[in-house]
Amino acid sequence: MSEPKAPKKSKKVQKKVTIVRPPVQIFGHRGNSGYFPENSIKAFKSCLELTGVAGAEIDVQMTRDGEVIVYHDEDLTRFGGPKAKIPTTSWAEIKKIDIGTYYGPESAGTTVPLLDDLMALLPENSQDFLLNIELKISPVLKGENLKTFVHRLYTQVDSWVDPKKILFSSFNWDCLDILRHYSSEMRLGVLTDQPDERGWISKVKQLNAEFIIVPMSKCDPEFIAIVTDDLEAGIIAYTEFDYKLKEEELEMCRTLLNSNIRGLIVNYPQDVFNLIS
Repeated sequence: MSEPKAPKKSKKVQKKVTIVRPPVQIFGHRGNSGYFPENSIKAFKSCLELTGVAGAEIDVQMTRDGEVIVYHDEDLTRFGGPKAKIPTTSWAEIKKIDIGTYYGPESAGTTVPLLDDLMALLPENSQDFLLNIELKISPVLKGENLKTFVHRLYTQVDSWVDPKKILFSSFNWDCLDILRHYSSEMRLGVLTDQPDERGWISKVKQLNAEFIIVPMSKCDPEFIAIVTDDLEAGIIAYTEFDYKLKEEELEMCRTLLNSNIRGLIVNYPQDVFNLIS
């Protein structure tokens, strides 16, 4: 009679852990600026109509007479206007400038819009479209004038939507400190073009910022590892390409779409979104 066989040991099955990353969200850089003048009503309205695009980034500044406008540069010289800084220039002077001809005759007559002009276009359910408002702070805007600008911006946004549904960002971290005082739920993005300098880490933690926003060229594996290992904030990378360099922008986006980032701010949002789909 043969001895009974020992029962076979069951093999431990190693469960494969799948890390699910949220999909990369695509934002229009100054609206749909690859096809329309940047920060214009047409560029913003077009971005609202795109398929699969998560939102748009716009730039805001305050004029000498207290109007909040949607404009990027520190002065108007790129479009043939005066060299005076935006905070020292009146709205009456700014609204005369044709910013469209720079892009081609088909855009002639395009002018700088007020923030109210763009806010009026936001859908009622603004959660379906994330507006990223970047505060452009001129060196001449300091102290009480800076506080006045931030307060005026906050109040103006609040007249249209709940400000907590807007993502506010800036290279000037003082204005982000001011915004944080309005609400612990305010959505903030710390902008830096020098991620090698580690000061942004403490600022992201202090503000409990939702995002750290950097140039595409700075979004390397080392930087991504620092953020994902040490912070709860997500990474958004913004384009550094001129609107004429479409293929160069798309090529860099192909690489970054495979990285552990949360968003891309680009001149060609629909084209970049199509790379995902």
